[in-house]
Amino acid sequence: MSADHNPIADPPPPFSRRHFLWQSGGGLGALALAWILDQDRARAAGRPGSSARQPHFLPKAKRVVQVFCAGGVSHLETFDFKPELERRHGQSLEGRGENLGFFGQPGRLMKSVYEFRQHGRSGAWVSSLLPHIASCADDLCFVKSMVAKSNNHTPATFQMNSGFTLNGFPSMGAWLSYGLGTENENLPAFVVLPDPRGLPAGGSINWTSGFLPASHQGVPFRTQTDEPIADLHTPAGISPGARAADMDLLAAMNRDFATRHAGDNAFAARLRSYELAARMQSSIPDAADLDAEPDYIKSLYGIDNPATRGFSRNCLMARRLLERGVRFVQILNGGAFGSPRINWDGHEGIKENHDTQAATTNILSSTSKRSSDHKRW
Repeated sequence: MSADHNPIADPPPPFSRRHFLWQSGGGLGALALAWILDQDRARAAGRPGSSARQPHFLPKAKRVVQVFCAGGVSHLETFDFKPELERRHGQSLEGRGENLGFFGQPGRLMKSVYEFRQHGRSGAWVSSLLPHIASCADDLCFVKSMVAKSNNHTPATFQMNSGFTLNGFPSMGAWLSYGLGTENENLPAFVVLPDPRGLPAGGSINWTSGFLPASHQGVPFRTQTDEPIADLHTPAGISPGARAADMDLLAAMNRDFATRHAGDNAFAARLRSYELAARMQSSIPDAADLDAEPDYIKSLYGIDNPATRGFSRNCLMARRLLERGVRFVQILNGGAFGSPRINWDGHEGIKENHDTQAATTNILSSTSKRSSDHKRW
């Protein structure tokens, strides 16, 4: 050591950030590798990795597919057989209680326009409208005690999704995403597959996150096109280098804004949504590639039938998403109001309406076949 060297007056230069990361674990690549390996170890140990959380009890269900038939399927034409209604067909309701309808005075009692029969070992009543569902009667649970607080379509639709007739409350899928997180960081926990013919009454409010962070709202797919997410692919005129430069600049701007607005949860939620969108550029094309399915599966689902194609594609898409870790998929059958009807609202003619709508959905036995062939979820 030289006589003029003073270790206190001349401290060694500090580590650079790059040097520190390298010394800590081999650099950013090693950090990423460590994170990936942790995810793999978590899944191998039977516990979810990443943001996924375990509930306070061991659940029997791992995924949820919710099929909502907009417009209101008549329980009297499907699963709720009323022998007394058969006997009182054509009688008047005058003097038999308060009229809660909103179309003036009620007409005479009308029995179901479909024949009912009992099916399966359970003896469940199912009408002739749904022959495929009738063949699966013993696999189903019928809940006939549920009621709604409104006989108006839009608030009743809100209640179905959130439990409240007013909008602005978190939907069921949002609550599940908030409570359990996601098992696949490259896909949302909550996906909505609207009817290709249109959105339901109330539109996108039906899958809102309400007062929960925006990152838990449902992600709707564009089911009327071959591109499920808008702007998913980089335009042909933009080179990979230019795109990378754009992403670097955007990331720097986001970091700067986040630093200057610490605690802005709304911005943090939007940022996470954009980051998810970037990751979905590689994951969504694979999940949405229905052409990868065998021809016999596509035929079983009814994709080759023009009447069932829209609903069939949504059902097959839902299964592919569930197999890849999406927790909650909502399939919508039926859109909003208008003429001709594109939902289950059969005011003008219950039989014609329900015959038309049921023709778009009678594929349950086919999806059961796919389930028995592929036990992956």
